[in-house]
Amino acid sequence: MQFITLKSIVSESTINLKAEHTIEKALRTMAQHAISSVVIIDDADRPIGIFTERDALRVVAQELDKQTPIHKVMTPEPFCVKQTLNIHDAYVLMEEKSYRHLVTVDEEGKYSGIISEGDFLRHIGFDELNKFKAVSEVMTALPLIIQLSASIRETAILMEELNCDYAVVLDGKHPAGLVTERDIIRWNLDEHALKDTPVTEILNKEYRVITKEILLQDAAAMMEEHGVHQLIVIDDSENMVGLLSRHDVLHAIHGAYFEFLFGVIEQKNDTIENLEMRKKQLYNEKSIIEQSNLKYTKLFEAMPDGVVLLDSNTQKAVEFNFAAHDYLGYTASEFSKLSIPDYEIRETPEEISSHIAAIQKHGFDNFETTHRKKDGTLISVWVNVAAIELAGVSYMMAVYRDITKQKAAEKNLIQRQSELSRQRSFLDTLVNSIPDLIWLKDTDGIYLACNEMFQRFFNAKESEILGKNDFDFVSHELAEFFRKHDQAAIAAGGSRTNDEFLIFGDGSYEGYFETIKTPMKDSKNNVIGVLGVARDISERKRKDDEIEQIQSLAHIGTWEWDIPNDVFSGSTEAYRIFGIQQGKKVSFREVIEHFAPEDRERVEHQLFSISKQKREVASLYRVLATDGGYRWIKTHTEFKYDENQNPIKAFGIFQDLTEHVEFENAITRKDHDLNTAQRLAKIGNWRLNFKEDILEWSDETYRIFSIDKSTPLSYDLFLSCLHPDDKDKVDNAWTKALKGNNYDIEHRILVNNEIKWVREHARLETDAKGNLVSGIGTVQDITKQKHDQEKLEVLANYDSLTGLANRALLMSHLQNSIEQAKRNKTQIAMLMFDLDRFKDINDSYGHSSGDELLKSIAKRFSSRLREGDLISRIGGDEFAVVVENLSHPEDAGRLAQEMINALSLEYKLSAGALVHVGASAGIALYPDNGKDASDLLQHSDAALYKTKSEGRGTYSYYTDELTQQARNRIECENSLRKAIENQEFEVYYQPQVHIASGRILGAEALVRWHHAERGIVSPNEFIPVAEELGLISAIGEWVLNETCRQGKIWLDKGYKLMLAVNLSAHQIRYQNIPLMVEKALKKSRYLPSRLELEITESALMQREEEVVEMLHLLRAKGIRLAIDDFGTGYSSLSYLKRFPIDVLKIDKSFVDEIPYNNDDMAIVSAIIAMGQALGFQVLAEGTERKDQIDFLQEKGCTMYQGYFKSKPLPAAEFEILLQDNLW
Repeated sequence: MQFITLKSIVSESTINLKAEHTIEKALRTMAQHAISSVVIIDDADRPIGIFTERDALRVVAQELDKQTPIHKVMTPEPFCVKQTLNIHDAYVLMEEKSYRHLVTVDEEGKYSGIISEGDFLRHIGFDELNKFKAVSEVMTALPLIIQLSASIRETAILMEELNCDYAVVLDGKHPAGLVTERDIIRWNLDEHALKDTPVTEILNKEYRVITKEILLQDAAAMMEEHGVHQLIVIDDSENMVGLLSRHDVLHAIHGAYFEFLFGVIEQKNDTIENLEMRKKQLYNEKSIIEQSNLKYTKLFEAMPDGVVLLDSNTQKAVEFNFAAHDYLGYTASEFSKLSIPDYEIRETPEEISSHIAAIQKHGFDNFETTHRKKDGTLISVWVNVAAIELAGVSYMMAVYRDITKQKAAEKNLIQRQSELSRQRSFLDTLVNSIPDLIWLKDTDGIYLACNEMFQRFFNAKESEILGKNDFDFVSHELAEFFRKHDQAAIAAGGSRTNDEFLIFGDGSYEGYFETIKTPMKDSKNNVIGVLGVARDISERKRKDDEIEQIQSLAHIGTWEWDIPNDVFSGSTEAYRIFGIQQGKKVSFREVIEHFAPEDRERVEHQLFSISKQKREVASLYRVLATDGGYRWIKTHTEFKYDENQNPIKAFGIFQDLTEHVEFENAITRKDHDLNTAQRLAKIGNWRLNFKEDILEWSDETYRIFSIDKSTPLSYDLFLSCLHPDDKDKVDNAWTKALKGNNYDIEHRILVNNEIKWVREHARLETDAKGNLVSGIGTVQDITKQKHDQEKLEVLANYDSLTGLANRALLMSHLQNSIEQAKRNKTQIAMLMFDLDRFKDINDSYGHSSGDELLKSIAKRFSSRLREGDLISRIGGDEFAVVVENLSHPEDAGRLAQEMINALSLEYKLSAGALVHVGASAGIALYPDNGKDASDLLQHSDAALYKTKSEGRGTYSYYTDELTQQARNRIECENSLRKAIENQEFEVYYQPQVHIASGRILGAEALVRWHHAERGIVSPNEFIPVAEELGLISAIGEWVLNETCRQGKIWLDKGYKLMLAVNLSAHQIRYQNIPLMVEKALKKSRYLPSRLELEITESALMQREEEVVEMLHLLRAKGIRLAIDDFGTGYSSLSYLKRFPIDVLKIDKSFVDEIPYNNDDMAIVSAIIAMGQALGFQVLAEGTERKDQIDFLQEKGCTMYQGYFKSKPLPAAEFEILLQDNLW
């Protein structure tokens, strides 16, 4: 080792700059000379600063102006040493102080040069010091890793923040290249973009790699040979395991340097041969140890369970494998900082300490517990732990196994077994409750199961029946009968049905049974048994016999036609009617032959038609009688279809109506006319004899026309009754009827100067030669129907309360107006109005007063519209106006403002009350804002929503942005409803601090929404939507319950906090607040004296009397009350005397600019003074700076809340704040 001075290794040409030089000058100087730093000197050549590549990286990361003077960004007062200093002493000095450069000066303190790490490596002679060190001992195991997708600027920021002079870029697990400070600086020097440029643009892919087993001196030689400062270290799979930098090599010398000197003195008498043998022996032992450690490490890391070596005192992990931190979702760095209470749930810190003491006493324990993952998820864990001692220190070796899935599987299995048991019990109960006989046999006839009814049949218990066959219980003949039908079902491969007469074994019952036997098959379609069901049909057979008797008496027969097999069958009476032998199976064609020849074709045609139309039809036919005549039968027919909708069965009834038909044919024509008139109840009829020119009217016809029955009837008399405007229409219709057309017409008549509507039908009859013989018709008074129709049209198109057009008429009118405007190239305005405060009036004075007010509003609307414009009521308090032929778009705004002003004037209700309502409007124009009625309605509604959200009482024009806002609002609404269902909310807590002592005395509970896709959603975005939809009540109640629950936990831990919860105006108006609070306190067992409810001034002003009563009830329970955002409302200060308030919270808007804004300072001072005078505690919101705290304390404010202390935190983080003794 040569002891030389720094002067001998300093370059003769030293580069330096002056303080006024720019950053750009420094960067270009460093790039030109390929140096890593430049010294800044004063006019006397004395060093005043140094600018390194690390400083340059900060310039790039922070995007500083390159024309900035270098003295503003340099590192001032660099560490300087005399150039005569020994190089080895200089190395020790630089290593101990962690410097990367040493500035040298001469005897006069003038700058003489700079020494870098590279200079030391080239001259210090370190080979002997690191001869036996492997790269793995000194490499950086966790260098800065950058993914290929990162930008250059992102890389620069990370390197600057983490104090790294290089970064490794990975492609998967394999290194893709290196990026150094110098690479980024050179790229930025050429004015390239950093933000969107991928890091691959400056990636140094010509990097050198080594394995971790290589000796350090060989690695250093490789650096010197190839002129590189870093070497990537890889394993056998070419995966990166670390990085060796020039700094790592130099750092490795430290410590070894003194060991080396000591070794030289202690071993000076050893021979070279002994030294060499000892070194080889050590090297071999080290290799063996490294191999063993490598195997242990791989085995340790490969274990699926978490293995942790815990310090018994700190309860923190000393050593642990990958699974130990991965199953909790932490990185290794994060996990190393955790102690057991950070993730153990079931035991308190005190219980954990006691448990550890017990384990140390007994040596071992295993148990199940619950751990909390990083994301808050709770998991079940099985723990095996043993107490051990290493080097006199007490440790615990713990093995954690995540058994969450196992527990869930066990739970599911238990639930499944319970469900199966329940289902089996249900099935047993169901089968035994069925009155049918049910049994199951195997293919040999051995009984496998049966229900209670079947047990009655055999007069034996199920346990006595199972394992036996029919021959054990019934006669040999009956057993053979049962066996025969069992085999028939098996052979058929499907269900078989037969009737049986059974006598129960206990003699309690006997009767006819319909038995269905079905072969049972396994999963391979093999028959494994027969399922039997026998149903008692004794009553059905009795009823069938009765039906046969009834059919005979009523001459009604039933029939059925099996279409695929062409088999016709029927009841006894059906066979009698057709004269077919009883019980004979005949074909359909044979049945057709029994119909009269003239009807056969019609029978077939109608049957075919019925089968296609799938409906029941009654028809009258003639059948051949045995005496050679005919019998009249009436048939009703229906069809049954297969899965392809093909008819497979026809069935119905035949009724012998011979006597009835013959009687009807004997009725006179006059009876026929009478029956016609009776069918046309309340309809007049008339008859005209053309040959004799005789016109006859019924009494109803005279009444309709209001003509005396003594008046001679004629066609001219009829014409004289017609409305003048309808005479030609009626005359033309009658003329056409005389020529063979139908006469069916509606027209008006005049009766006593009153208009009536009638409808006429007529049929004209001719003789064999085609001459007109007579006409018969009806006349119906349809005046009421016409009036009803008119009323329906009014109801369909007009609002029944105001008489204004409804939505349907509005849309129709608007679309017609658009079509006309399209043709005439004119503009249309759609104005949507919404009344303000109408609901309050309706609730306060009643719905009848509300209706009266709406009528008055409708009149004001109508009185200010032009002829041709349309006003419509489309909702409870929503109105729409269509303005045609708009000259200028601003005319719509003027009209909207006129309407708003008119509607805002005073209204006097019939009850004497004077009321005021306001109005807001939204405007959409055609063709600018929509092409059809639906667009204009939707867009004007969006504009109206904008008006209401910005303050009401004015109007807004539609813009495209409003559509997107409306969609966003709808999406927010849908997500918000799901968030309530999925419990996506979390309560954050912002501390409330006592100014004088700095202690945390309380916290305000603030709700946060963790959206599954968007992350944290701002309360400013979802709270207004929740309030409008009424969802704020559910959210507010949840926040209250959660805050009380958490408050009880903190209270039990000794944190006596005052927790404040906000009450919305919607909650105050629609919820029973005292009852809600009482339930929350009772459920959580939280102290009422530790709960504070915050209410805004505007909420206090609504329903004043009710709010005062509510607040007194809450105050009586010991709950504190605060006015939130004080000073922003419009309440009278006299209200403060009426309301039982404890705290005034000064709004953040007044605190922001103190102590610089005189107006805000005056307001805040006044509020504090007023609060002190009235005995209120005063708290300032939004406090973020020390000067604000000083001002508030000076003015006598006692509490503050804001980012100066802390932002709102989740409960766990807030508790850490408390644990740090800041409360």
